[in-house]
Amino acid sequence: FLYEDDRSEPEAVADFVHIETIRDRASLHNWEIRPHRHPNLHQFLLLSEGAGRLDTDGRLEILAAPCLVVVPATVVHGFTFDPGAGGLVLTVADRFLAAGAERGAEPLPYPDQALAWSLAGARDEPLLRSAFEFLHAELPWRHRGKLRATSACLDLVLVAVARRVAQTSLATAANPGQVLAARFKDLVNSH
Repeated sequence: FLYEDDRSEPEAVADFVHIETIRDRASLHNWEIRPHRHPNLHQFLLLSEGAGRLDTDGRLEILAAPCLVVVPATVVHGFTFDPGAGGLVLTVADRFLAAGAERGAEPLPYPDQALAWSLAGARDEPLLRSAFEFLHAELPWRHRGKLRATSACLDLVLVAVARRVAQTSLATAANPGQVLAARFKDLVNSH
């Protein structure tokens, strides 16, 4: 289920992928998405114009376009956007995301908390924007190759997130318990 949807499905369908504009959902709620969580859904937000604020577990972070936000499943999060903010929100089922992260020989690091990164001057910003826009133009699909095209776009997003997670990990000194937990999570994800 998505924010304030009336459906009460216990678990997302394995290949559930949804994309919508920030404007479509936030404008219905006076540009404020109150703190909530999704038990089985991950979200990726590409803010392409305007600004906003991410509230996650009581921590506030200012968002300014262009930026990329990742919200893992089960993480409590909320947003407040400036009226007229633009961008896209990609929502992916836990199992579909796990299959993408495990694909290939190289496991991709994935955060366990909501994170945001500026894309100002980022080399991959046009590619990320294209992946989000392609999905938005094509979903819901009835076309041949739906799953493959969706997976390819998700792979681009996951690689961008993994690279930023790795850079963030190198830039911040983690305590030994966090390092051990991250290594264990990587092993579980790869096996």
